[in-house]
Amino acid sequence: MNSPLPLAPADLNRHPGVAGLLHRLGLGEFEPTDLRSFLGRHDNWAGTTTSGAAVFVKHFGDSGESRLRRVLA
Repeated sequence: MNSPLPLAPADLNRHPGVAGLLHRLGLGEFEPTDLRSFLGRHDNWAGTTTSGAAVFVKHFGDSGESRLRRVLA
């Protein structure tokens, strides 16, 4: 199976909650030179953080919490 094609990531400045989440989890912040994104309906970011962790984050938008609850149910 082919791996997803990396794309230019959405501007993280528009999503300050991503940086806040990474910091709360003790992961640091994304290394800008390693940051990438993958095709999909929601903004997403993948890369290595300043702590050395490999991370994937997907932003579901304002209705993400209720949508995630439905998926998990």
